Amino acid sequence: MSDTQTAVQDAASTICNGFGDDYWLARDRDGAFPQAFYQAFADAGWLGICVPEDHGGVGLGITEAAIMMRTIAESGAGMSGASCLHINIFGLNPLVVHGTDDQKRRALPAMIGGRDKACFGVTEPNAGLNTTQIKTRAVRMGDRYVVDGQKVWISTAQVANKIMLLARTTPLADVKRPTDGLSLFYTDLDRSKIDVREIDKMGRACVDSNELFIEGLEIPAQDRIGEEGRGFDYILEGLNPERILIASEGVGLGHAALRRAADYARQRTVFDRPIGQNQSIQHPLAVNWMELEAAWLMIRRAAWEYDQGRPCGASANASKYLAGEAGFNACQQAVMTHGGFGYAKEYHVERYLREIMIARIAPISPQLILCYIAERVLGLPQFLLMTYDYIIVGSGAAGSVLAERLSRDPAVRVLVLEAGGPDRNPIHLLPKGFYFTMNSPSYVKSYETERYGDGRTDRWIRGRVVGGSTTINGMMWNRGWAPQYDAWERAGNTGWNWERFLHAFKALEDHELGGNELRGEGGAVPVSIAGPREPVSEAFIAALARHDIGFLDDMNASGEERVGYTCSNIRRGLRVSASRAFLGKARRRRNCTLLDRTEVSRILFDGTAATGVEATRGDEKMAFTARREVLICAGALESPLLLERSGIGDPAILAAAGIPMRVHSPRVGENLHDHCGSTLFQLRLKGSGGYNPQLNSPWRQAWSGFKYLFTRTGVMSFGGHNLVTVFKSDPASPHPDTQGFFTPLSSSAVDPSTGRPVMDRFPGAMFGTYPLYPTSTGSIHVTGPGADDQPRLVPAIPTTEHDRALTIKIFHKTREILATEPFAQLVEAETVPGAALHDDAAVLDYAINTGGRGFHTTGTCAIGPDADDVVDDRLSVRGTSRLRVVDASVFPAMPSGNNNAPTMALAWIAADLILDARTDVE
Repeated sequence: MSDTQTAVQDAASTICNGFGDDYWLARDRDGAFPQAFYQAFADAGWLGICVPEDHGGVGLGITEAAIMMRTIAESGAGMSGASCLHINIFGLNPLVVHGTDDQKRRALPAMIGGRDKACFGVTEPNAGLNTTQIKTRAVRMGDRYVVDGQKVWISTAQVANKIMLLARTTPLADVKRPTDGLSLFYTDLDRSKIDVREIDKMGRACVDSNELFIEGLEIPAQDRIGEEGRGFDYILEGLNPERILIASEGVGLGHAALRRAADYARQRTVFDRPIGQNQSIQHPLAVNWMELEAAWLMIRRAAWEYDQGRPCGASANASKYLAGEAGFNACQQAVMTHGGFGYAKEYHVERYLREIMIARIAPISPQLILCYIAERVLGLPQFLLMTYDYIIVGSGAAGSVLAERLSRDPAVRVLVLEAGGPDRNPIHLLPKGFYFTMNSPSYVKSYETERYGDGRTDRWIRGRVVGGSTTINGMMWNRGWAPQYDAWERAGNTGWNWERFLHAFKALEDHELGGNELRGEGGAVPVSIAGPREPVSEAFIAALARHDIGFLDDMNASGEERVGYTCSNIRRGLRVSASRAFLGKARRRRNCTLLDRTEVSRILFDGTAATGVEATRGDEKMAFTARREVLICAGALESPLLLERSGIGDPAILAAAGIPMRVHSPRVGENLHDHCGSTLFQLRLKGSGGYNPQLNSPWRQAWSGFKYLFTRTGVMSFGGHNLVTVFKSDPASPHPDTQGFFTPLSSSAVDPSTGRPVMDRFPGAMFGTYPLYPTSTGSIHVTGPGADDQPRLVPAIPTTEHDRALTIKIFHKTREILATEPFAQLVEAETVPGAALHDDAAVLDYAINTGGRGFHTTGTCAIGPDADDVVDDRLSVRGTSRLRVVDASVFPAMPSGNNNAPTMALAWIAADLILDARTDVE
């Protein structure tokens, strides 16, 4: 030790020598506060050992404080002597760091001199360690606050005249994160407003522990420490010093017990020999000494790290654990060494055993410390916590992006809940694998529509697997173009424009063609272009050119009429889902947890503040708490259903489903947009071109698969369509209004046993088209309170005059393109729908009855500026706090592309909003 540290130890020892064992035995019996002992340390100035000298303190560090507290406990004063002093060392730190000069002048000299005594009012009976849930309220009224509430386990409140009090000044429902809105006060303990009731407890009788009942306590605003709402931040600064000091006291008390045990073992004679001569006595005491000294070395390391401004969380927690266990073992062994006399108060060791329990269980349990070391230091997988900072519902395009962005901060804990199972099956890597997975109940969830058209129903599917629909979709990276995005901002959604989306797209992408002002390079999503070029597709491109629809290498590089080979999120012939691009990276971090096969049934609230979710995993029901936000990323079909099951929606719909209303939000589940009413043409080709000859028998499929395994090329190496085109259905159209997909492959039948398409035996091609900007809408709503209750799904088939007229024009334009050379010379016949279909009414019926689709659903929790819009321009659910929806359901209209890329970009933007909204306090 340094000279200063030796001087501290000697000075503390000298004071303690005036208060022997009989003094502490008497205090244990009468329960009187050790005022003389307290005042002796105050008179010597040691109550301010860690207070800077310019505020009247000694100005030393936690290392010196640890030495002093060990010396006190080791003298025999134990936790009784230590506990009456140590609040002055770590408890005043918020005042020293964040108090005003006036507050420091008023408070610190009186505290250091022993004229004031303070207690620390934080813990509450219904909050426990979850401090953010405290209910004590402080309401500002002019120049003062009025406080009502309850506290528990408040030490020294029987003798204190001051209190360091934490109270909520902003309701939990009105803050962005639960740690906000708590304020810290240092004020008078007014016993006319605070009923202090002592708790009868196991040990440390002379330092009281209490319940506090606070009613109408008035606190001058000048007694608030720092900023209103920042109190939680301030109390965090004392946590590591508190652990270090209590650990020091535990080591000191363990040594006091060990000293008494050794003295007794030397003096006590049984069978004509000292009992200390027996190895059964010697060895346990020797182990106790080694454990205590090892704990002390860890304490010294932790204190040194703290004083040097270095991270000390691991050392401080390890110190607390080792000291608590070593001290307890030593005290217990001391009692056992004394035999029956160990139970007698006059030998003191039974008092030590009662008091050492404090160092073992407070302020944090041994089990939590072990979890901290295992996960934060050793990097072992997290134990399934029930409380996280962010809970993300859904692991699809949006959920995976959010998980990766938010978990970059190691101090933030993120939980991702996915209803489906893992995505480990290699079929998910195969780009053409979606032909097998899109109809498998192992990987999708089905939704049956209401009857439409000629009375039929349709089955809409969504990915129910890690990665969501990005694990089973066609992988098209079709971003759309500026006008539609800019229209969202013009509608009143501030910041939701093309410039912002383009920035997000570029951040996401690693484009095959390299980066430029319109595309990204080096991002997590590989964007590859379907290839190689093949004759049938080239003939189709040439036919489009005769309609002034030009070819582009990058389909996303223009908003004009165009055609190009499909951009897809594929790398070297393998699908890269959102899970593989983002969630996989997040899961490799210790602070991100994924639970698959976990169905979220409803959102939990405190008033209108989202506090977590209720979920089912197998047969087990569980609840998870979110300290900051709940983020709903379940998709345009599931997100509105989850809101409605949680009481957010139209009152009439909720009442019919037997769900109590929490928030009136009549647009939830409405405004469903989709590319319904599509028209699909299938063609029989002359010769042997296209892909059918490579795939129209099991052995040919096997051969194509075999070649793919070794080369990662060929027809199996890219997604569902070769070409994408955007064009005008009518030359008079002000902008392109139609999107089409072409592939030299046809499938005129479906295997009834599997639901999978069957390749035609002859060469073929297909071309599907639909309106880019449909105006017809549908809806989806709950029919009951359970996640398994089948919803009422009304598809967005063409019902408006705009959509019906456009559908007919698109049909005729499509047939005109297919009849254009040089492509037309390759066509032998139109197999679907057939040349006989040409009447406008029949065309419309065909489009409505066969073009149900349901793959690109948006709008069911739409963003908007009006009071009845579901989310605002920060994606927060109106009428709630700490709850956002982040997925395609918030798009107010169809983006001029598919959902895959826009939804990932949306999540990237949302992550910026979420990160901007919080201040890190860990």
